[in-house]
Amino acid sequence: HGLAATQRCLVIDVVPDEAPVLVVTQVDTGLVIANNSATSDLRMGLEYTFLIAAHDANPLDTLMLNSVSSLPPGATLSPLVHTTGPDGTRAERKLVFAPKHNHGGYTMTHCFAVGDGCGGEACAHDTCPGRRDVVTTCMQFRVKRCEMVVREGQQLQQIAAIYRSDWLQLWSHNQAMMHPDMELNPHQVLNIGHLYDVQPFDKPLDVAKRFGMDGASLSTLNADLATLEEAVCTSVVECTSVQMCILPNSCTGMSSSIYHNALAGEASP
Repeated sequence: HGLAATQRCLVIDVVPDEAPVLVVTQVDTGLVIANNSATSDLRMGLEYTFLIAAHDANPLDTLMLNSVSSLPPGATLSPLVHTTGPDGTRAERKLVFAPKHNHGGYTMTHCFAVGDGCGGEACAHDTCPGRRDVVTTCMQFRVKRCEMVVREGQQLQQIAAIYRSDWLQLWSHNQAMMHPDMELNPHQVLNIGHLYDVQPFDKPLDVAKRFGMDGASLSTLNADLATLEEAVCTSVVECTSVQMCILPNSCTGMSSSIYHNALAGEASP
């Protein structure tokens, strides 16, 4: 009688080499920022951390995680942390951004991309069977105007000097302060100006002059002003929700407005 080995079957399950997943989280709020979405309103004087994390179900893939565009001003990106486990490959980097005193109104989109190496250096010679994918996520960094967070040891006079103003002007914008010499608390939110609704054909330099400011002071309060001598917007629709932060000086500002002559004409016989 002949002998035969027991038949055994091997099931090979071939799954697609899926693209990696990229997720950006604002750590302080836990906000997961979807592609082409914005951060929460950031404030000058605070430091914010954003976790940029990628995951690939293929444990043989090597992930490369980088910034596609420039980083926000002064921001830093930590070195790549790459780990591999039963559930695949992970890569993480942290972006730290601390908006400075002149970042109010900063609104800019920055993008990050993750690419898989499809098994390492073999892909450089197109010898591996996997697929190389690149996934990009873009997010809009948005810093609030006219508000800053006090740091430890800062006083009202010191902050006023940063904005080329004086303690009296700054105190007038913070009615919760019962006395100008009171000690400021760390993380206290301070109003450093007044929000002004931009009107059609308003030129920043004209607005500055009207409120007794110079162009440099207005630029310090509004990081998004591309030019001081051209109109910000030219129609009611275009100007909707467009604002500037101003810190008026009653001593040097214009004593009358465009409505002054009109009202004077109505009053005359």
